[in-house]
Amino acid sequence: MSMIAIMSGMALAIDLGMLYKNRSDAQRAADAAALAGASAYLDVFGPAAVTPARNRAVEYLGSNSVGNELIDTSSSVQAFALGGVLVDSLPEAVVEVMPNDFKVRVEVRRADNQTWFAGLFGKNIMPVRARATAIASPAGAARCLKPFALPDIWHDQNGDVDGDHVWDMPT
Repeated sequence: MSMIAIMSGMALAIDLGMLYKNRSDAQRAADAAALAGASAYLDVFGPAAVTPARNRAVEYLGSNSVGNELIDTSSSVQAFALGGVLVDSLPEAVVEVMPNDFKVRVEVRRADNQTWFAGLFGKNIMPVRARATAIASPAGAARCLKPFALPDIWHDQNGDVDGDHVWDMPT
């Protein structure tokens, strides 16, 4: 009986580890695509940046993978504008470009992540999803900024009697 419990725990750990790895792959792809899309606002300003932002985000999505498979960006399932926001729904991702806020939001979803051992309990596939948002904004420029900070190095002159850089108890 205990062997079954140990094997079940190991199977759960393996499947969850694989799903966490796929989730981190999806998050990395979403982060890269959102940052690439937002970088279009550095080259093109205003509503003209919508198409380059969308294209850069989709390009970076297509060059990343979740697990061992590239993210499917082969065709746009549905693209529409909603209140000034371009929403492009791809087979495994959604790209939202918000030109008024200089923002790009990307959601990556993979619905068919195969499990190895959870199939014994009726769960053959598990979904993963990740979302990232990037905004292009000017960096703050402060004049005469004072470096107020506590010193991060403390040099004890009298507590290290033998010079080994370890505080010695007073005797």
